[in-house]
Amino acid sequence: MPPARGKLNEPIIVIEDLVKRFGDSTAVDNLSLKIFEGELFGLLGPNGAGKTTTINVLCGLFKPTGGKVLVDGFDVQKETSKVKSLIGVCTQDNAVFKYITGRENVELFGSLYGLPKEKLRRNASTLLNRLGFNGC
Repeated sequence: MPPARGKLNEPIIVIEDLVKRFGDSTAVDNLSLKIFEGELFGLLGPNGAGKTTTINVLCGLFKPTGGKVLVDGFDVQKETSKVKSLIGVCTQDNAVFKYITGRENVELFGSLYGLPKEKLRRNASTLLNRLGFNGC
């Protein structure tokens, strides 16, 4: 169960001094923002501005190089599975890779959520069979 927020005007998402580097390249440099429950929020900027990287950190897919990210009071680094149970992301582009099989796509995205390999294979098989994609 998520921690109870004391007041409705407390932020649901808190990002403080977020930094994300990939080698010598800095994708996000000291980003801070607060998003409040019920608020409609857009993350806009040119290509390469760090929008997708920020979302990936927020979802627990990338570990931040520095800073703090909280979702409903949960630390994205320390309580990733709790954060992932609270949020979802709808990408603007296709979220499948055309150069790998359907099974590989399902298993890839399941692995991003930390499913153990045996459970992942079993769940992928069940899903693909239900959808009639046995040969994928």
